[in-house]
Amino acid sequence: MLNDKFVFAEMWVERGSEGEAVLKGLKFSSALPQYAVVDAEGKLVSRYDRPQNVASITPDAFAAWLEESLKSYRP
Repeated sequence: MLNDKFVFAEMWVERGSEGEAVLKGLKFSSALPQYAVVDAEGKLVSRYDRPQNVASITPDAFAAWLEESLKSYRP
């Protein structure tokens, strides 16, 4: 699904202040990892609210979030 419907990008916030500014602009905490769907202009479409236990993120729950993000996106 990621390859077919999304453009995947990684941002390493500890490698410079630009990444930290993006996180703050999207209203994310500094806790990592963080996942967001943004449009071509960088506007937040959806974000995956990080559970306290990161190991509890399941592939099915993450895929469901991606599907919901696609449904809510309005170009």
